[in-house]
Amino acid sequence: MAVLNVNIDHIATVRQARRADEPDPVWAAAECELAGANGITTHLRQDRRHINDRDVQILRETVRCKFNLEMSMEEEIVRIAEGVEPQQVQPFISINSMSNAFATSFTDMYWSRAVDSAEHPG
Repeated sequence: MAVLNVNIDHIATVRQARRADEPDPVWAAAECELAGANGITTHLRQDRRHINDRDVQILRETVRCKFNLEMSMEEEIVRIAEGVEPQQVQPFISINSMSNAFATSFTDMYWSRAVDSAEHPG
């Protein structure tokens, strides 16, 4: 069965370009879910160019389908992800910024949670 995961980053890009409160990526995620999306993806960048901390927190609280967070392995971003606990994480690893051992252990931690959730739903 085909599934649809929607990346809402560009909605936030338009908001940031306008220097306004709209369009709101959180509202867009709700619209995507109502339209049948199976997952919402967003990318929290260190420079907050698109999605910001508020967006990530509210998305985690409101998204009912799978919430996927693409992220750098910068310490600050990792701490945010640990607090938010998205269902899926896609780390972008910069060899210059973090040790490979740390990146591997962080990825393994989330992979273990995903496997445990799949084996023991509920």
